[in-house]
Amino acid sequence: MSSKRLKKRVARLARQAKSPPIHSRGSPTEIQKLWHQFKIRTERFKVWISGKQLQHFGPTCRVLELFARRDKIFLALAERRLRWHLPAPKHHHNVLDAAANVVKVEDSISYRFKNRMLCIEALKMSGSESPLYFEGTIHPVLNNNRLALLGDRALSMVVCDLWYRTGGLTRDYSIMEQDVVTRANLALRGRKIGVHEAILGHAGLSNAKPNMIAETFEAILGAVYLDSGSTLTNVSKVVKHVGLDKHPFLISPDSQSKQKEDVQAGMNGNNQQYRNRASAPEPERKRSDEPNIKRLATGSG
Repeated sequence: MSSKRLKKRVARLARQAKSPPIHSRGSPTEIQKLWHQFKIRTERFKVWISGKQLQHFGPTCRVLELFARRDKIFLALAERRLRWHLPAPKHHHNVLDAAANVVKVEDSISYRFKNRMLCIEALKMSGSESPLYFEGTIHPVLNNNRLALLGDRALSMVVCDLWYRTGGLTRDYSIMEQDVVTRANLALRGRKIGVHEAILGHAGLSNAKPNMIAETFEAILGAVYLDSGSTLTNVSKVVKHVGLDKHPFLISPDSQSKQKEDVQAGMNGNNQQYRNRASAPEPERKRSDEPNIKRLATGSG
């Protein structure tokens, strides 16, 4: 049905509803009933389009308790204008302390996290009974077991890629892996960059064990891997920054020859400077015959 025909039909129904036949003025006709329903539905449709709340009429509308909203507090909570203030758990980590530890780790590995909760998870050695807490809000965070496993695989991949680029033998990789990717070496590297000072451990933990430091270091690498979009580029940069690529079997022959040339050039430069200093004539000391003004003023000598 076209819009013009629909408008004509509505106008005809309106005229018939306003001027009903004489014999049917006592009771509403079918046309009047249809017109009344049409007006009600039209008004409801207008209210629905405008987004307003439908107004109810009747004797119960005068009772305010029946129509007063009692869910405003939940709406405010959903909009974060209000929040429940929960008491601090017995064992918890302060959010500000955890954030300070994240900054220390970022400075030590020369990488800035986009999602710093990943770094907090990497530093968290405690279980679920020790959540983060700040001003009445509890933030549960998992421990770093899963990130440590992911970081271990990422580290192995980066180290294997460095070894492959050198063109070395497979037995060289086995020797290198036992020296670089072991927990003992990772614990030493982690302690060197201060990972042991940033661990979020259990209550009463004073000194971090080497195994904990190594696992946390692996978890940090896993967090870097996830934070950088599951790519190994930034993981490789962190590995090089902390010095895990200094093993002889991870350095290509070209890089080794270049390093030797740089060392030799530095030694030659130092020897030349030493020769220049040795061959330079000693500067003559000028003897001043001017009287000592200070002694004359004091009357001494």
